Amino acid sequence: MLTKRKNTLLGLVIEKYITTATPVSSNSLSESKELSVSPATIRSELANLENEGYITHKHTSSGRVPCDMGYRYYVRDIMNEKPPTFNDRLTIEHQMHQVQGNIDRRLAITASMLSSLINNAVVITKKQKMAELNDIKIFDVLPERFLILVIFSDGTVKKGSIDKKRSVLSKKIISLESLNTIVRQYFLNKKISTSDDIEEDYLIKAIEIIITGEEYAGNEETFIECVPGLIAQQEFSTKESMLSAYDALASLKHQPISVHKPDIKKMISVSIGDEIPIVHFRNLSIISASYKLRGETTGSIMAIGPKRMQYGKVIPLVRYVADLLSY
Repeated sequence: MLTKRKNTLLGLVIEKYITTATPVSSNSLSESKELSVSPATIRSELANLENEGYITHKHTSSGRVPCDMGYRYYVRDIMNEKPPTFNDRLTIEHQMHQVQGNIDRRLAITASMLSSLINNAVVITKKQKMAELNDIKIFDVLPERFLILVIFSDGTVKKGSIDKKRSVLSKKIISLESLNTIVRQYFLNKKISTSDDIEEDYLIKAIEIIITGEEYAGNEETFIECVPGLIAQQEFSTKESMLSAYDALASLKHQPISVHKPDIKKMISVSIGDEIPIVHFRNLSIISASYKLRGETTGSIMAIGPKRMQYGKVIPLVRYVADLLSY
C-alpha cells in the first residue's frame, strides 16, 4: 500500500494523463489544491513512485506517464466510480427496449450504443457452446521460457509462453514430465489439495488465464463496434500503432481472448496492457463483464481502449449494460 500522499499524487498523475494524453509535469501538480506540499517534495515523491514502478518518463526533462502497475493500483485502490448519468441510462434502456425478443439485434444495438457513450471499441460475444478442458501440455522450447498448449474438447488449441524464472513450482520440479503431471492433476483431476500451495504460482495463474479466456470467448458470435472511435485517439496516431489496434480487434473474430477473472465485489474484469497475453493488445485495456440469459453465462461485454481509459466512467457503464442484458 502507498502512503496517503503517494496515493493522492499517483491519482492526480493518472487522471491528468487520462484527460490530456500528455506527460504530467511536477509544476502542474504543484498547482493542485489536493496537495499542500512544496514542488521539491512533489518531485521527490514522483521519483519514489517511478522507482517503485508506478510511473515513468520518456525523456529526462519530460513529465511522468503511468505504467501498467500504476493503472492497476489506480483501478484497485484509488479510482472513484461515476454512476451512469440519467440521460445515459435513459438512452440505453430506450434503445434496448426497441429490440426486445431478438437477442442478436439487441446485442448489435447495445454494442453500437455503448461504444458511442465511451468513444472506444465495444465487443459483445454470444457463446454458442462451452468447450471442456481436455489436456494441458508444457514444452521447454527456449532457455528462459515455457510454451503452454491448452487443448479443449472441441479441438480448440490455445497457446501462451511464460518466463520460467517467475514460477517457483517449475524450479522445485526436476523434470518436465513431472511438471506436466502435476499441472494436469491440478486442472484435470483436481487431485492436488490447495494446501500444496501451488494455486498462487505464476505458472498456474498463467494457465488459468488461458482457460478463463476459453470460458469468456469459446465458440462465439462476435459483435464489434466503434473501431474508428478507438483509432482516432492519440495513442494510435502512427501507422504502426493504428495497424496494431486493427489487428487486435480483427483477431477477436477467430481467437478467444484471455482476460482477468472478474473482481467478485465489482463483478467486472479489468485487464491492462501486458496482463493481456496477446501481443497486439499490449497497448490496450479491456473492461469486461459477463451477462446471463436464463441464468446461464452466455457471453461477455468488453470495452476496449487505450490504457489511458476513463475507468471510473467505463466500468460502471459496462456493468450496467451487462445487468440490463441479463434475464
